[in-house]
Amino acid sequence: MSDGPLNVFLSGVGGQGLVLVNRLLARAAILSGLDAKSTDTHGLAMRGGAVFGTLRIGQSVPTSLFPPGQGDLLLGLEPLEALRNAHMMRPGATVVTSSDELWPAPILLEKAQMPGDWKQQLSDRGLRVVDLSGSKLALAAGNYRMLNVVLAGAASPFLPLAYDKLQQATKAQVPKGTEEQNLRALQLGRDATEGHAEP
Repeated sequence: MSDGPLNVFLSGVGGQGLVLVNRLLARAAILSGLDAKSTDTHGLAMRGGAVFGTLRIGQSVPTSLFPPGQGDLLLGLEPLEALRNAHMMRPGATVVTSSDELWPAPILLEKAQMPGDWKQQLSDRGLRVVDLSGSKLALAAGNYRMLNVVLAGAASPFLPLAYDKLQQATKAQVPKGTEEQNLRALQLGRDATEGHAEP
């Protein structure tokens, strides 16, 4: 890990559980002996509205915010929102995103057009893209609503977290009685991306 904090930007749409992902990762970082600060934006967190959050992890983190162009990891619960927030990343940063598109309100209202190849557009910006079908893996774990936990697992190989601490954080944060299903979702997400993490 470099001297400065690692900057993570999380994006998705309302109803996907982005706040939980941010809490899981921040708590896992603290349990791993690191400092972590996070912020979630709730203003448009209606179902289908754009939502985002920031997370910074390091030995000493002064603030949860970082300027555009300084992100190290973009975690997208929805790929079009990942594309919309790509300006937050530095050149060479990694994008880990679900490939399942949820059309945002402007497209449904025909006020904006669906972008063509979002994955190519992200690559053209100099970003490394790792995508997975979050909904398919969530269903494999037992519940479509666990897509957010799948994505937390998918992000974990790219973060300085002890995986057992992420499991511990997950068990503490998810609803009682769903712990085992959520741990399966976490592991499926991690398995889908682990081979793409740099040594």
